[in-house]
Amino acid sequence: MMQEEWRISPSFPCYEVSSHGNVRRCDNSPKSYKNGENMKLTIDKDGYFRIGLCMNGKSHTAIVHLLVAEAFIGPRPEGLEVNHIDGVKSNNFWGNLEYTTQLENLNHKTRMGLCARGDKNGDCKLTPEDVIQMRALAKSGVTQKEIAKRYGMGESTTSSIIRGYIWSHVEGSFPSGRKIRKDKCESETSTSCV
Repeated sequence: MMQEEWRISPSFPCYEVSSHGNVRRCDNSPKSYKNGENMKLTIDKDGYFRIGLCMNGKSHTAIVHLLVAEAFIGPRPEGLEVNHIDGVKSNNFWGNLEYTTQLENLNHKTRMGLCARGDKNGDCKLTPEDVIQMRALAKSGVTQKEIAKRYGMGESTTSSIIRGYIWSHVEGSFPSGRKIRKDKCESETSTSCV
């Protein structure tokens, strides 16, 4: 592995960020934490490393991969987000980070198999069997409004499921005879799941 390089954080100049994703106080920072010693990182509910930093007497929670990218790649362009190239949220080595659009990041997650699709999504209301049944009902002539009511879904979401815009990974009969698929990963927090 490459030697760890340290740079001052552009957003928090009393702290240094390493090329490996570590954070420490600079020599000019307050003495409440030993200078030069790596600070403790915590993992948030989404699996990203965060750290509590202090600036101008105020506490801030910073996301470590954003600090690393800013220090080693440069300022984040407006509208872009940081992507972990290998798909591992805990790997904050600077060479594993890149700036991408949200769509590029979602497509990357899909290719890597990291999207919580279908019933693997914790907010999911449906099972794959429900989706197959919904499509079969539509094909037999039951209205989308009735199907939506039966499954407690909105009509728009029901339409998207039946047409294969979402839950496209579930095989089954599509009323139109063909599956239509969006070329992106849907929102992971969608109650309809994808």
